[in-house]
Amino acid sequence: MATTGIFVDVVGLSYSSEGIKGTTSAEFEYSYNPGAQVTFSIGEIVLGQCKGRAITTISDVIPNGVSIYHPRSVNLAHGCCSVCPLGRVSKIQFALTITYVSGSIAFDFSTDDSNLLTHLWQVQAVINQHKDEINLDSDNYDDLDRPLNKICDILGLRPKSVHHTRNHLRREIAGFKVLRDFQIPSQDGGYVLVDFYLPLQPKGRFPVLLSCTIYGRRVPWGGPDLNDDEEIVAFERAEDEWHSTGVDTDLQIPDRGPWSTYFRTQRGFESIASFNTFSYVPKGYAMVKMDPKGVSETPGKRWEPGQLAGDFYTVCEWCADQPWSNGNVALVGNSYGANTQWAVAGLRPKGLKCFVPYAS
Repeated sequence: MATTGIFVDVVGLSYSSEGIKGTTSAEFEYSYNPGAQVTFSIGEIVLGQCKGRAITTISDVIPNGVSIYHPRSVNLAHGCCSVCPLGRVSKIQFALTITYVSGSIAFDFSTDDSNLLTHLWQVQAVINQHKDEINLDSDNYDDLDRPLNKICDILGLRPKSVHHTRNHLRREIAGFKVLRDFQIPSQDGGYVLVDFYLPLQPKGRFPVLLSCTIYGRRVPWGGPDLNDDEEIVAFERAEDEWHSTGVDTDLQIPDRGPWSTYFRTQRGFESIASFNTFSYVPKGYAMVKMDPKGVSETPGKRWEPGQLAGDFYTVCEWCADQPWSNGNVALVGNSYGANTQWAVAGLRPKGLKCFVPYAS
């Protein structure tokens, strides 16, 4: 008897297994017979196969014994991350978003899936037009970049970089994902930007670790101009190199002030003055990193009296209400990321259970 699995955050993959055929749904679901192999494709491009399971990821269709950093693995994920609509969080909050992308690139779909299905047909049709140019087995990443750029240009998408893809695979193997650059309205009519990191457990609800610093949400610090493709690639490269190189490597990111030289070589914090995602999210926590006014791409001025505590308070309550939250929030961080917690804790926002200021 067929059962249902979820291909995490990927909509529109074709699948086939022992006579069962279909396309992963708007809820990321596919059908399979227990114990049977399932083959997944984008259009006529076969990605790979694995045994059907309750939760499936891109890395599951990579053959056993092949590194996630092997060119075949990176090419496979590079294509999926660039052209498949990924990461719808909630029909109520977001109609459809692209996960793992700097800047909230979004399709303007209603909660009616008819527009989504039309778009998926267009994606597959365009890919099939360029299928003879696509070689997932090439050791040269440029070989995929050329047709991928053509496909994304036709579809109005921004192709991801190889570094972006490696970062995605690294998180996926550890059991979590990131959604970037969401705008949370603030009480003054403006907004702040947050990234949130979630375990790969669809429909799961998690305690939330929330941080706020002046140093920016990205690895190793700061954040890109979301309208500058070169800066976006630079920050993805810095994150990839932060995880894959030694302390003697000077990360190449845009200058962000007097601390740039130090922050390009530090290896203690993924982002300065907040907890490391790889230490906590795989253990079942959601993590939210917030940029206050005037930091990275959050508009406004720093140091406006009362503004920081109010915005931090608002984000804390927002975290408590999310469908992936169990309603329990902790404020976390050190140095400036610790000092900011006290005033917020005094306001007693909904959901706040504790705060963890260290090196305050």
